[in-house]
Amino acid sequence: MIYLEIDQGPYLVKPSAQQFDNGERPVNLHYANLTWQNPRTSTQLKGAGVELAKAR
Repeated sequence: MIYLEIDQGPYLVKPSAQQFDNGERPVNLHYANLTWQNPRTSTQLKGAGVELAKAR
């Protein structure tokens, strides 16, 4: 169980009279749908501004 209190940022809860839909939707990824690739040798992603996520 977790208690999370957010004091600032875009996730503040507002009264229902002030609700809005900004079009953002969650991205749910299952671990079975992920693949690890070497950023130096991968050629699957091409395009302007496209980057691979880097593991820590």
